[in-house]
Amino acid sequence: RFASAVTVMHEGKVLCEGSVADVQADPRVQEVYLGRARDERRAVEVETDVEAEAVG
Repeated sequence: RFASAVTVMHEGKVLCEGSVADVQADPRVQEVYLGRARDERRAVEVETDVEAEAVG
């Protein structure tokens, strides 16, 4: 075991602090470091396409 608590930084600011398990489970940390889930990204792409068609 290396640490009992960790701090995650993003763009020069503290994003999350806590136990390793808490930080790993934090959705903000997951999105920043792992990206969105493939299905979630696709849903955003489809939503954006629909909005663009409605405007254009």
